[in-house]
Amino acid sequence: MRRNLADPVPSVTPWTKIEILPADSGARERWLATANAQAPTNTGDLVADFLPSILGNPDEETLQMLRPYLYHPDRLVRDYAMYGLTYWPDDQVAPKLWEWIRAEGPTDAMIGYFLHLPDFAAEHTSQLIEASIPYLQSNSPLVVYGALYVLSIMASPPDSPIGPYLRLRACDAMIGAKDHIIQVNPEDPNNFITGLAQYRMSACY
Repeated sequence: MRRNLADPVPSVTPWTKIEILPADSGARERWLATANAQAPTNTGDLVADFLPSILGNPDEETLQMLRPYLYHPDRLVRDYAMYGLTYWPDDQVAPKLWEWIRAEGPTDAMIGYFLHLPDFAAEHTSQLIEASIPYLQSNSPLVVYGALYVLSIMASPPDSPIGPYLRLRACDAMIGAKDHIIQVNPEDPNNFITGLAQYRMSACY
């Protein structure tokens, strides 16, 4: 029979004290190694289990584990990894992100987070454009799209803060890479057309 809430509490037991101790560092390293080696490949398990588990204790090692998911072919996974970067301090993420972009090329998710760092982005805009130009010739559609994204939002707008020489280089690079871009079929080929259209002809010739 359901007890009436007005009835007195039949009994009271003392609180049980629970103390949560930090994990043994060796055990954690073994767990991370196992988790990384057995990481799932399907999107559902990645965003519902694996990625949240490594975000629980953000440090240098788990930041490195997040890196490949910024290059994942599924945009949902890339976006999850991008938002996951917010678990680390910006001053720790920014140099790592810059290092990865220069080493492996940009992706839309990486540039999305890059723009979340306005001071760092402003300081590295020209360098990012320079670094992205060679990746227009990448065999990875994802990286080609990332490079196009950089040039479209940072180099092509008429009010871009970059100098005319770099603007011309970016324009020439996009024109020169057009056949390759079409061949690799980037995620959004309209980004190429839009970016190129935003250039004034005087900037290219």
